[in-house]
Amino acid sequence: MSPVQNPQDPLLPIKGERLSAWAVAAAPLLILVALGVALGGIGTGFAAVLAIAIAGWPIFWLWRQARITRQPTPPPSTGMPPPAAPALGAPVIDGLPDPLLILNGRREITLANRAARQLLGRTLTGRDITFALRQPHVLALVDKALVSATPGETELNLLAPVSRDFHVLVAPLQGAPSAAEQPAAALSLHEITEIRQAENMRADFVANASHELKTPLANLVGFIETLKGPARDDAQARDRFLDIMQTEAARMSRLINDLLSLSRIEQDEHMQPATQVDVAGLLKGVARLMELRAEKQNLRIELDLAEDLMPIRGDQDQLIQVFQNLLDNALKYSRPGGSVQLRARPVERLPRVGGTGILISVQDHGEGIPREHLPRLTERFYRVDAGRSRRMDGTGLGLAIVKHITLRHRGWLDIQSEAGQGTTVTIGLPLYVEAG
Repeated sequence: MSPVQNPQDPLLPIKGERLSAWAVAAAPLLILVALGVALGGIGTGFAAVLAIAIAGWPIFWLWRQARITRQPTPPPSTGMPPPAAPALGAPVIDGLPDPLLILNGRREITLANRAARQLLGRTLTGRDITFALRQPHVLALVDKALVSATPGETELNLLAPVSRDFHVLVAPLQGAPSAAEQPAAALSLHEITEIRQAENMRADFVANASHELKTPLANLVGFIETLKGPARDDAQARDRFLDIMQTEAARMSRLINDLLSLSRIEQDEHMQPATQVDVAGLLKGVARLMELRAEKQNLRIELDLAEDLMPIRGDQDQLIQVFQNLLDNALKYSRPGGSVQLRARPVERLPRVGGTGILISVQDHGEGIPREHLPRLTERFYRVDAGRSRRMDGTGLGLAIVKHITLRHRGWLDIQSEAGQGTTVTIGLPLYVEAG
């Protein structure tokens, strides 16, 4: 490596020919000093000083040259500032699966990762934390972390667009980027919806199943005791009791299947389906499946589908289950000789949920439902006429399943009915939109 040269330095490095020239020039000077001493014109001490000065200059240069050479050579100047080190913080934080917010001392959001923007909105940075989360117990933890540097944790429930549960952790941060932003805190949300739903479903299943299964099980026990006792040799009674037992066992089987189906739907309710579904083809297929049932009851299924129906975003199997349940209910409560209408039309804006979509309705012309019962129809096991529902093999879970599938699809459900006029159930589903 070559030494760095400074044009202002009087001690320029002497290289090659310069060193040889200095040696040639120094030799006569040393001879003159020696003659001066011999003739007595120069004192011995002074002559020694001159000789050391003349001969020592190259030695000093060699020492200085070696020292400069050992120093690293800086890169040549380009007139441009050195490139900044790559910022790895934002990409790493964006890659985290859990929502994360970084707050400054004024409770303003200075950084929000991708998961947080998807959950709480895209315009978070620079806003107060209350713009994203308004729950007092969460804000209290944030204040505590900022004021006293004390971490804390709690749970949070967000209701829109569907109910979701999160474990919230608030932790103070040391060493904020600038003094103006100190103190700082980090707030992370870890979703525990599936855990809470599993706990709730387990409790609901035990409570509901025990209540609904109690009567048919009691009937089965009574009939078995009768068949083992007084009716042991009564063939006519035995056949009648066995028919009833078969009916009760089938009812319990339907009930358990509906409960399991509802549990699976609720477990996935927070995850919106992402596949494309041909709604016209789906509705035509469901109508064909129910045609035989309608013919047995002397009813007709009338399809009224718009020609310009676009694909919707959904789970095809679950949507088939929805419209089978709705058509099944409509056929059960329609008068013989009548008809059930299945309609679908596009809309520019879905009621309540917004966005473009398709409205699908199932209308019957049966006895209808009194208005006071409408708000509770989608509750589990709620029946307007419990006795009639059981006689028609109903479990009281059909509309609850319809509601939860609709919620999973981020859709809209509406039930309109009048006693003696029939019932219309309408579902709004969003159109399929390509990602990105």
